Amino acid sequence: MCNGLGVGKRLLCLIQDEAHVSIWTISRDGRHQDQVYEDSRTSNLEVRWAPRGSALYCIRRVGQRGELFKIYLRPDGGAAQRVRES
Repeated sequence: MCNGLGVGKRLLCLIQDEAHVSIWTISRDGRHQDQVYEDSRTSNLEVRWAPRGSALYCIRRVGQRGELFKIYLRPDGGAAQRVRES
């Protein structure tokens, strides 16, 4: 699933399978692709752009629990610090 353009015209893509999820930001022309998050504990994740496009808000569900977290992005669309859960 790819979700709208944020500030800076980057596309947000959520890649999911039965036991894994990753979030990517991709430039409109497809040349710049940055994986900004990866998690092997869940395949159930919702993600949205922050209003100014400088971060992503995520809700991760593991079992009955839900966790809200924020991923800060660099101006080029990559993660300020790559987040990986395992």
